[in-house]
Amino acid sequence: MNIDFLQELGLTQREAEVYTSLLKLGEVPIAKLLKTTGAHPQVVYRAIDSLVAKKLVLVAQRKHRKYVKAEDPRILEQIEKDRLEELQQELPKLLALQTETTESIVRVHKGVPAVRRFRKAFVEDIAEGGLLRILGGSGDRFYQVMGETFPKIEALREKKRIRRQLISYRSQQAGLETRDSQTALVERRYFDEPFPVPASILVGDSFIGIFIWTGEPLAIQIENPEVVRTYRDHFDSLWKLAKP
Repeated sequence: MNIDFLQELGLTQREAEVYTSLLKLGEVPIAKLLKTTGAHPQVVYRAIDSLVAKKLVLVAQRKHRKYVKAEDPRILEQIEKDRLEELQQELPKLLALQTETTESIVRVHKGVPAVRRFRKAFVEDIAEGGLLRILGGSGDRFYQVMGETFPKIEALREKKRIRRQLISYRSQQAGLETRDSQTALVERRYFDEPFPVPASILVGDSFIGIFIWTGEPLAIQIENPEVVRTYRDHFDSLWKLAKP
């Protein structure tokens, strides 16, 4: 089972492994869980304590033995709803504290879950009816990293009526057009380069992202109005030069 989505919800890899193991085992003595996971007892106990705090695991004492049980997975949905409601309540207060700055804010997103979240952030950031600009491509590697998350991001983009303009390389045209054949609001143009580049630049409304897809995926986020404007203008100039 792919547990990446549990990590995207805030669980560590070990917590996700323990939780999914308990879903399969049902209510069991801790000793059986230790045997199943094969991990060091202290590591498992820490994961259990954390999962209990997150309301995802129950611990019961019976005849001098501790039993553990995973909560119904549907609680994950409720937890996310509660977190979203709390965020919506607090967001106006945070925005009121925000001050404009001319300095660049730079963040690094490393690893599959982090890169997936950042890729989705572009669609969340761009206003309805807006435009997502993408320069460069990475072939199959992009789809390998994004996995089942990409169709969900695309569904959100289409729901918000956000257009996607992509400048890539002629060598990738066939693959891109095959994968995007059922996707709406997409425009593509190409340069006649003979090889793909394993990186891409995305330009949103509030920030840009430089994605590096080789090895462990990595993305660099730069948040600065002037930088965004510069990259947007650069992309628009290249768009005029590229060919359908």
